Amino acid sequence: MLDESRDPRLRARAYFGRARAHEAMAGAGDVRGNLDKAISDYEQVRKIEADGAYAKLAETRLKQLQSSETRLFYDKLAAYQPPPPKLETSGGSAKPATKDLPDEPPPGKFSESVLNATEVKAKPAQPEPKKPTPAPTEPKKDVPAAAEPKKDVPGATKAEPSAPPKPQPKS
Repeated sequence: MLDESRDPRLRARAYFGRARAHEAMAGAGDVRGNLDKAISDYEQVRKIEADGAYAKLAETRLKQLQSSETRLFYDKLAAYQPPPPKLETSGGSAKPATKDLPDEPPPGKFSESVLNATEVKAKPAQPEPKKPTPAPTEPKKDVPAAAEPKKDVPGATKAEPSAPPKPQPKS
């Protein structure tokens, strides 16, 4: 996409997406290399589209990636090794340790306590109060009523009121 497109908005979007991908990869291994690539791509976004939406986002990410706290975070993220799961062995098969888990109902059973719904009770539906209907108004005496559409003509719609005749110029 970057090599094929000449549209600056599309190129900025592609560089921005690639920078985000480099950031994600920084948490999985080569922190310094991936963050440097992300910074380079964010800088390209700023060069291509200085006033665009992606340039503003890229500027924000650049500031964050250049801070020592962010680098430290990615270093710790890449180094993190989750502990292996605790397994109980009984009867020759290994199962996840369940003694530390809270008591729960058996699978498939509904429990209101799980949803914390024991304190929330639905109120019965109340009928909506009837709104008074406005009384029909009388048409004004000095304004002619609109003509009704003809009912016997197929395709007829609302008839236009006839306009008063225009005065003829005097000769």
